[in-house]
Amino acid sequence: MLLKISLGLALLASLATLYFANVNVGGRITSLTQDLATEKKDKETAQADASASKKAEKTAKAQLEATAKSLGEATNSLNVAINRALEQEERANKASTELSKTKEERNDAQRELSAWKSLNLMKFVPNVRNLAK
Repeated sequence: MLLKISLGLALLASLATLYFANVNVGGRITSLTQDLATEKKDKETAQADASASKKAEKTAKAQLEATAKSLGEATNSLNVAINRALEQEERANKASTELSKTKEERNDAQRELSAWKSLNLMKFVPNVRNLAK
């Protein structure tokens, strides 16, 4: 009889264990399964976002390289334009100096001519020119 009682108690304990295991663990298993599904979905979303970010980074790098190249070309063009402007300024200054010198020589020649005219020696100038030929 003791054997029947202990067998009954063992059976009752196993049924109680099975009940508590299914109730407590079953809910946990369902919760963990849902959490796993959520984490998988989050992981896939994160991977998609990372892929999109890498693609955007590549695009941004390409744009940066194109912009840097464009900036380099613009800088070179600017340097060429500055050099040309400096050359033109040098030429203009040289031409201005030559113009001033030429005006001064012309004025000197006109003063000298005026002096000759005032001496009334101009009538001899054509003869001098003919002699020089």
